[in-house]
Amino acid sequence: MNKFEKLEAEADFHVGFLGNVASGDYEVVDLGPTSSQPTEEVLRNRRERGLYFIGSAGMVQGCPQTALEEPYGPEVTEILAKAYVKHLEAALRENIEVLSLTALHGLPDSRTN
Repeated sequence: MNKFEKLEAEADFHVGFLGNVASGDYEVVDLGPTSSQPTEEVLRNRRERGLYFIGSAGMVQGCPQTALEEPYGPEVTEILAKAYVKHLEAALRENIEVLSLTALHGLPDSRTN
């Protein structure tokens, strides 16, 4: 099992990093079990931007872990870390909203008719 497969098997929240290190263009993609396949338009856009797989990240027992294709410098590492945190924050916010609405819906209706 390589480092990418190991991270995928152990991670609770798994994303991939696509990047063009020369141009400084990066994208975070969800690799979780509920992620959908990108459209042909998205794939074409990524090809035009010269993006390729540069690594992945995930939460393993509550700690962030990465598996990168090569050891990137501190500038690239910081960009990827910030992008991962932003992606994780958005996913958590969405889950919290769903859980809050579910809990709200489960409350008894105290109105009298």
